[in-house]
Amino acid sequence: MVDIVFDGSVTAASGGSTIGYTSPIAETANTRLSVVGASGQSASMSISAFKDSTANGGYIHLNSSKTDTVGGQGLITNGSQLGSIFWNASDGVGYIRAAAISATISGSTGVNDMPTSLSFGTTANGASAPTTRLTISDTGLATFANAVTTTGLLTASSGINLGQDTLNYYDEGTFTATISCDTAGDLGVAYSTQKGNYTRVGNIVTVFFSATFTPTFTTASGSLRLLGLPFVVNVTPAGGMVCANSSAGITYSSGYTQLVGYGEAGASYLRVREMGSTKNGSRLAITSMVSGVENSLTVVGSYIV
Repeated sequence: MVDIVFDGSVTAASGGSTIGYTSPIAETANTRLSVVGASGQSASMSISAFKDSTANGGYIHLNSSKTDTVGGQGLITNGSQLGSIFWNASDGVGYIRAAAISATISGSTGVNDMPTSLSFGTTANGASAPTTRLTISDTGLATFANAVTTTGLLTASSGINLGQDTLNYYDEGTFTATISCDTAGDLGVAYSTQKGNYTRVGNIVTVFFSATFTPTFTTASGSLRLLGLPFVVNVTPAGGMVCANSSAGITYSSGYTQLVGYGEAGASYLRVREMGSTKNGSRLAITSMVSGVENSLTVVGSYIV
């Protein structure tokens, strides 16, 4: 048994019924049920469920079957539209479709097999029909028709779940690779190239530091510093970063033959360490560089923030 409770008249017209008015609105003239009102409250519908136990609420069913027999079963096939929700707005002359949500079969169907996509459309300024902006595929893939833009950063309050873990921070950008030392004194540096790139994923920052430069000094002292890091180092690593020196502008200490880069906890710069096959690493001093001779340093590696 079905009871319809309403505050207004019910008028049968064109094979359908209208609640609240004498005839259906033009845009919905062929619908079976039309609700008309003088306000948002009066032109509304409510579905309520009451049950003293754990149960679902009300439902709206949009059923579709590929048959002309009412109540019959006909297999819906790929590409068939299952139903839509439309928002229509008057432009002063007639009703223009302003937005839409539609469900469409998106693959081969069969018994207990009904792959479906859901699309969301909005009408652009100067247009009279919706354009699909977002489609959710039967696999759950969300595809935006245009680039996703924001006025600021696109953020997720709890991170993005990637299946195995949650990504709570991602950033990439550039910085200016700069040479200095613990006590700069009269250090002057003329650069031919300065390049710095970084990518941060979670708490791991991967950097590319490259500079071709000519240092001049007489009073500069202490260890070499590679400035420009975008994030402060949190943990001093046990290992080092790949470091390449492509010139003769560095004089190695006795027993050392190669360089590695590394970060120190609490610092926003990298250091360079001399390494030897039979010796422990030692910080590279600014005085290991030849004043007035061009040098080239490239460091690639990661550190923890």
